[in-house]
Amino acid sequence: MSPRALLLALTLAAGCGEQLLEHDPLAEPGSDEDKDGLAFEAELDLGTDPGDPDSDGDGLLDGAEVEQETDPADADTDHDGLGDLVEQRFGTDPRNPDSDGDTLTDGFEVSQGTEPGRADTDYDGIEDGLELALGLDPLDSDSDDDGMLDGEDPDPRQPS
Repeated sequence: MSPRALLLALTLAAGCGEQLLEHDPLAEPGSDEDKDGLAFEAELDLGTDPGDPDSDGDGLLDGAEVEQETDPADADTDHDGLGDLVEQRFGTDPRNPDSDGDTLTDGFEVSQGTEPGRADTDYDGIEDGLELALGLDPLDSDSDDDGMLDGEDPDPRQPS
């Protein structure tokens, strides 16, 4: 009987079937059984699963997340509503909930159709967060349709 099979049999015989070890106690020190780029001990220290290459299920290997300084145990490191892999695809910072600094979280911007990596999506001179606060459309550079960019218009809510 292999050491693993013996350990499993002893665990089950002791009535601990529901408390099986999550980690292979026989893993070699420094080994990377799940091939995610993190050694067994590092996975234990980080609270990730040494048997799952993507502990948080976000599509990024645990080792890659450590290299990128994101949390391999949290699919959305900055809690902005966009997973870390999605942020990579948008070119936004998975460690900053408001990558462009316009007071809107990256996830909210995606849901509204604005660009989470550009503070002024419509290039009118007013950042997206301020446009929403003023009741303007951050996707329309001339919200009142008077021919003037919102950022140059004395009152972009009323036609001049």
